[in-house]
Amino acid sequence: CANLANLMMARATVRAQEITVRLALGAGRLRLLRQWLTEGVVLAAIGGSVGVFVALWIKAGLIAFIPPDFKQNLSASFDWRLYAFIIVVSLLLGLAFSLFPAIRAARQVFSPSLQVESRSFTSAGRLLSLRSGLILVQVALSLPLLVSAALLLKTLQNLRSLDTGFGKENVLLASVNPALNGYQQERSTAFYDELLTKTRALPGVKFASLATDSPISGGWDQIGVVVEGYTPKQGERMSCDATWVSSDYFKALEIPFVTGRDFDDHDRIGAPKVVIINEKMAKHYFGTTDVLGKHIGFEDVPDTTIVGVVKDAQYVNLRESRRRHFYLPTTQEKQLTGLTLHVKTSTSPDLVAAQVQAQLKAIDPHLPLYNIKTLSTEIDQSLVQERLVTWLTVAFGVLATLLTALGLYGVLTFSVARRTREIGIRVALGAQRRDVFRLIMIRGVILVGAGVVIGLGASFALSRLMSSLLFGVAPNNVPTLVGVSAGLIAVALLACYIPARRATKVDPMVALRYE
Repeated sequence: CANLANLMMARATVRAQEITVRLALGAGRLRLLRQWLTEGVVLAAIGGSVGVFVALWIKAGLIAFIPPDFKQNLSASFDWRLYAFIIVVSLLLGLAFSLFPAIRAARQVFSPSLQVESRSFTSAGRLLSLRSGLILVQVALSLPLLVSAALLLKTLQNLRSLDTGFGKENVLLASVNPALNGYQQERSTAFYDELLTKTRALPGVKFASLATDSPISGGWDQIGVVVEGYTPKQGERMSCDATWVSSDYFKALEIPFVTGRDFDDHDRIGAPKVVIINEKMAKHYFGTTDVLGKHIGFEDVPDTTIVGVVKDAQYVNLRESRRRHFYLPTTQEKQLTGLTLHVKTSTSPDLVAAQVQAQLKAIDPHLPLYNIKTLSTEIDQSLVQERLVTWLTVAFGVLATLLTALGLYGVLTFSVARRTREIGIRVALGAQRRDVFRLIMIRGVILVGAGVVIGLGASFALSRLMSSLLFGVAPNNVPTLVGVSAGLIAVALLACYIPARRATKVDPMVALRYE
């Protein structure tokens, strides 16, 4: 709108003689006002029509960006309300960006053409004008958007490079639930044993395990515990994250043992209860990782022996700090139904997935394998909100910068065109090309510099408001502010350079005959 207002005001200036003639021939000021408003509304209507097609294209891109699991409850259809909104906004904006130029044109005072020319000769070089003010505001508004985009990009980079404590590459996840086909507990146990045995024998499979949850899936059970020799503090919650896993789970996810052993075939129902805990849980309750043989429990009796301690890993999501976590063997639990295969592969996980499906079909053709994906994909899906917000902000920031550069280019180009005679006289009187270049560039530099200073203040305020969206980066990160400001200044100065360069090529003889 700022750019369009600038263009409308530029047209009003160019058409000053035409308006003077119209007024001299008896045209009413209301008629002139109506003409300018009509032109503005027509421009807005065309822009709104194009905007509908752009919106359809953007909608398709955004939906393609969202993972399939997130689309189930998403309604993105266009209806009459959206089109009505676009029409109303277009008309209002058309009136808004053409109103001031229309009033300005309608107030045009009749004057000889020489006076019009002399006014254009002097006023085009003014630094403080509404057109310049609109550009200054655009620069000031572009900077907070760019700073926000840079901070969100840094956040996304930090989340993706975060050390999760487990291996993410070449890990296939696939869920299966024999209870869907009426399996009882004993038959389910036999089914899982057979599935694991056949999966581990597949070519390209290094390790295979079963677990109730996969990392970064967002769904974890919390269970209250009692710890041998530990007295809870007043008001302390004695609950920790729990996962039921089979043997080789820690090998499949590359979670190293600090001490102790993995679960094995001896850990069955009827055998002594065993548990593996993470470092954070061991240090919180025992003050050390030397806890083998100690006991915890889940029903007020510490009857489960700690047989291993593993390194901490990220479980619920990437933003949360690592939590107290323990692992129980699936082979000692009677009530487990749906479990997720965790398969560490040496080849493409997609090839192994097809082989696992074939194995499952051979065991029971009526049981489906669902939620088939890699662990890397699951982590990417957990960041879908961050990625969507980040790339939208980047798109808005880049678009705002391009529009600002376009507006600045337009204002300076118009200024050069209106000052052609002045530039020709300066050159004829001995001004060098560098003097003309500096004359035009100084105006752009002052506008950009003032806009950046105002934009930095807005960026400080906005970055503090969005601190909850950031991770691993300070809201007012000085290198980010400096880098983004320098980038915006560089783009803006490039927009200034082209009309300034054009001004240096003005031929004095041609300029003196201009208009």
